Amino acid sequence: MPNPRGINGYGTKDSEFILRSLRRIILGLLLLSEPADDVLKASLIKYRDERQTQNQKLQSLAKDHGYVIGTTKLNQEENRLGISSKRRFKPSAEQVRQAVSDEVEKDLARGNGPDFIQDQLKHNYNLHVGRDLVTKIMKDYFPQDFLKRFPGKKNIRQNRTTLKSIGPFRELNGDGHEKLAPQALQMGGVGFSIYSYKEKWSDNLPCGMTLAPESRTAVIGGHIFLDFVESCGCIPVQLTTDKGPEIGYQHAFMFSLRDTYAPDIDTVQFPPHIILKSTSNTPIEGVWRQWLQKKGISLKEYIIRGKTQYIFDVNNPMHASLFYWIFVPLIQAQLDEFVRYWNLHRVRSQPNKHMPSGHVPAYALQHPEEFGGVDCRIAVPKEAVDQLRKFLEEDSNKTRAECFQWFTDDFGALAKEVYESIGKPVLTLDSAWQVFIQMSPMLAN
Repeated sequence: MPNPRGINGYGTKDSEFILRSLRRIILGLLLLSEPADDVLKASLIKYRDERQTQNQKLQSLAKDHGYVIGTTKLNQEENRLGISSKRRFKPSAEQVRQAVSDEVEKDLARGNGPDFIQDQLKHNYNLHVGRDLVTKIMKDYFPQDFLKRFPGKKNIRQNRTTLKSIGPFRELNGDGHEKLAPQALQMGGVGFSIYSYKEKWSDNLPCGMTLAPESRTAVIGGHIFLDFVESCGCIPVQLTTDKGPEIGYQHAFMFSLRDTYAPDIDTVQFPPHIILKSTSNTPIEGVWRQWLQKKGISLKEYIIRGKTQYIFDVNNPMHASLFYWIFVPLIQAQLDEFVRYWNLHRVRSQPNKHMPSGHVPAYALQHPEEFGGVDCRIAVPKEAVDQLRKFLEEDSNKTRAECFQWFTDDFGALAKEVYESIGKPVLTLDSAWQVFIQMSPMLAN
């Protein structure tokens, strides 16, 4: 039977033509939003370092730049812009072997496994190689290290319960680390305290690790907490710490800020601050264990060379100032390196975990919705932080700069002149004590 109008069970021919035309127009508009090459390259490098999958990269490009493409186009762009990966732009086998050997030799404690070495190759050498290759090289050249790290060599001393949290900044765990403190180094009173916060749900270290002359004081603890609030622009629903003396101002500031910017949250059902014994504050304690294994033990060995090789005079005040002048930047750089590694490493998968697992902490913190998380952060304006900072400085009669001062301004200027006079040698953990030997007699004179 004739059908002059062209209407059948599949719709009209005109409507199909219009839909196809609209799709072409929309796709053309989306393609017009392609970012500049330098912007696109920076984003693709960032996504690669966050270990995003190809699908996650596509979602991030659409979210960050409105750039909607498919997997094939993404691969083409990464090839065009020279974004290296494990399968793209492979380095030579000899180059990888040498880099792995160099990184393992830096680890005096031999506590770092293939995953950490792989990350160091990526960051320090721009070498993107597979974990299996790194493992093979390490087994060929450093087989005894695997026996040392074998899990059966370690004893689990305390039973742990399942951690729970509904989303980012529902709970923030804070704690100090004293393994480089004067009591640990035993070098006449010189030493370092470290303090950090860990966001429980994502495993992220949101404001890094802070190096301080003494973190176990209420004033410095208060400044570190305000640094966190200023850096993140928020407070958590709950702050969890141990019972150390550094929590005085932290406790007061946490209660004050939550009462001001989240007055509807019941302080009885959801207390602003919980105090635990140190061994129960497991989220942040786990970070310190990894820090010791990856960096801390080796770092201590570098530091105490001044004592074991009879370079450092514990009775010479100038030696203490020079020690801090040399080592404070080096140690802070090691802390920053570990924080970068931690926030970008992939957490092991735990099927029964109530929070994200198998994820990258930095990515989970930025995209909680992908892991079923609820963003719980309580926004705090900078003006509020400034007011509390002013109160803290007036109450303690010390500015923040004075609390974190390692040596006098006059000594810093003199040390800089002496350092320049000897040719500004490169300062590394390996060369630190040699530079100390060169500078100390000139400063004494």
